[in-house]
Amino acid sequence: DSVSQDTLLELRRLTQRLDDIEKRGPQGASAPALNGPLPGYEASAGTGAPVPEEKPAGPKLRISGLNLENKRVAPKRDEKPVPALSAGSFFEAILLNGMDAPTSATTQKNPVPTTLRVKTVAMLPNEYRVNVKECFVLASGYGSLSSERAILRTESISCVRNDGKIIESKIEGYIVGEDGRAGMRGRLVSKQGQMIAKTLVAGGLSGIAQGLTPQSVPQLNLNPGDTVSTQTADASSILQTGVAKGFSTSANEVAKFYMEMAREMTPVVEVDAGRKVTIMLVKGFELK
Repeated sequence: DSVSQDTLLELRRLTQRLDDIEKRGPQGASAPALNGPLPGYEASAGTGAPVPEEKPAGPKLRISGLNLENKRVAPKRDEKPVPALSAGSFFEAILLNGMDAPTSATTQKNPVPTTLRVKTVAMLPNEYRVNVKECFVLASGYGSLSSERAILRTESISCVRNDGKIIESKIEGYIVGEDGRAGMRGRLVSKQGQMIAKTLVAGGLSGIAQGLTPQSVPQLNLNPGDTVSTQTADASSILQTGVAKGFSTSANEVAKFYMEMAREMTPVVEVDAGRKVTIMLVKGFELK
């Protein structure tokens, strides 16, 4: 590694320098005089005490890359960038299951889910591409009565990498149909007309029953007296009145029942499975 190479190079330079010094010997050195002080001694002060001779400073070793804990630090590998999709990216997908999107106002708060399968790579700005083929996208939507279309919004995307790891992330986008418009055109189906027709039939039967009910005829008494006139119905009249009133009441209740069903049955937009759509992103996300 780099530490061992620097150390070996410095040792070679130091060995070569020491060999050169031994070959040349000390520069400017002369023999001491016979009556002079010996090397390492000083005659001044009349003491003759030895004074330590100063040694020339030799070369010092320079060690680079030394770790205090005597551990080797592995070089960091270049991390690969995480693929990401920016806002405005789009890719094509296919509906795996159809849906009946209700057009009521309550359905917008609780939309109907569906699943899509991605069939192309994602197209990013500046001709960049990200491979998201065969990923699954979950979406949900509701029906629009005015345009007879199903409005779909994406919820999440899930993919499996080559090493087996699963990628799951939230995705914000909308779905464009085959005609290039937001949403998917479908068949508007309404069953309210049948319920209303049944309500009309029940109401008509109730009116007929009321018409068959016998009615009492008022009488004019020109000779009032102490006697009170009464009217007693015969058995046939009683039977006819009971049947007519019972049928009229039942018909009214049936008419109310059909009217309640007509209020509950809202129109739906039917969308078949297997249709090709385009998913447009309104916010970017990372595939991690």
